[in-house]
Amino acid sequence: SFESYSTPNPFSAYSNNYFQSITFENASSLEFPEITPARSVSHWSFNSEVPATALATLILPNEIILHSDDLQPILQRMESAFGEGARSVAVEAFINGQAVSRTYHFTKIRLFKEINNFHPKILYAKRLYEYFITTLPISPNHAAVFLTSSILHPIQGFHVTDFPLWRLGCLLDENWVDEDILNGMAELLYFQ
Repeated sequence: SFESYSTPNPFSAYSNNYFQSITFENASSLEFPEITPARSVSHWSFNSEVPATALATLILPNEIILHSDDLQPILQRMESAFGEGARSVAVEAFINGQAVSRTYHFTKIRLFKEINNFHPKILYAKRLYEYFITTLPISPNHAAVFLTSSILHPIQGFHVTDFPLWRLGCLLDENWVDEDILNGMAELLYFQ
């Protein structure tokens, strides 16, 4: 089936399963692949070749991956192309100013998608990690609990919505947040 053919190995770096277990501490040291600018792909087409090389199936160190805008039309047609016998996609793109031609297995296209989807989450997680380590006046025990938490773990107390911890990074640029957090912590300590 298309799902079993195109789904990356759950143990592959940058697969959905890989990202599900990322903690703030893991995110802080994660070497995240660079993403090309949008519209870097000049041409692509499906073919029946089943590529088995590492370049065609895995994310390699220092590899530059395709932008989600370039992946969208490929992803939209991939399942129907699979039904017509396609097993890979040949891509021509401009990467770092050079024309590059590559053939990617469908699993690698799905890995590209996961990386694009998790890019903002990892960036916020890295910023939160840095903030916790350098700025926030919190005990080492409390910091350890947070830093070993999954970035996707929901914030406790929000019962109506699924608000993952990484979204706290959105608040880092807000100056009033520090004051409100300290006021809230002081209030909790007062009522204990």
